[in-house]
Amino acid sequence: MNRILLFTFTLAVMIFSFGSCNLVTISYAVTYRGNGSTAGIIATDKYTYQNSDIVTVLPKGTLVNEGYIFTGWNTQEDGLGTDRAPGSTFQMGSIDVVLYAQWETKYKVKDIGPAGGIIFYVDHINEYDWDCLEVAPYGWYNDDRDPVFRPGMTNLLTGLLIGSGESNTSKIVSYMYNDESIAAKVCSDAIIGAFDDWFLPSKEELSQIFQNLFLAGIGGFRANMYWSSSTLGQNTWAQQFLYRLEETPELQSWTSEYYVRPIRSF
Repeated sequence: MNRILLFTFTLAVMIFSFGSCNLVTISYAVTYRGNGSTAGIIATDKYTYQNSDIVTVLPKGTLVNEGYIFTGWNTQEDGLGTDRAPGSTFQMGSIDVVLYAQWETKYKVKDIGPAGGIIFYVDHINEYDWDCLEVAPYGWYNDDRDPVFRPGMTNLLTGLLIGSGESNTSKIVSYMYNDESIAAKVCSDAIIGAFDDWFLPSKEELSQIFQNLFLAGIGGFRANMYWSSSTLGQNTWAQQFLYRLEETPELQSWTSEYYVRPIRSF
């Protein structure tokens, strides 16, 4: 019995000794990512941390993203994680941490855009390959009120959603053999504020103009129908611009003449 106890005690001491000799300290790093930055030097944390250490979040340094404002860091690239403001602190866990720069467009709805138009939509969730939509200013056509045109008889089915206006316009212009008397062609040929990338808005893009600008009394729009580039066979969606809260988009015949206001993305 005594031999068994002695053996057990000796084994325990040996395990403890070997455990002490091979003790390893695990460290973790904090890495910063520019997340779309266009210039500058990314922040670099030269320290490593152990579990429960306090980490101080670094500033952005010289990092820039043309056309955007730096708003802080986030644990996820898409900004849906935990925000980390420069100068704030957090407790290190048991895994490495990556912080992504977060950027917000310099423009907001109702601002004047780079072409001299008015911003009516901002893509805050990076859904598109552009950041903002801007509508041409009042007087874009011969320094006068918005012109009236027909949409053209296309027999096409074009997109309704935000982001489809540009491709809609291209399809209509091509189908109508560059007919200069139709709304889409007039928009695509426009040169406003030295920019030539204008197009006729889709149904939902036109709806954003109505909601965000017209109802706020901004833009000098006529209280009448405006064409979109969303077509359904020989009919085209138009938006009634009236001072009331409900929207009144309607499918109209290609023979009708209504107002036109181009937009562009950037």
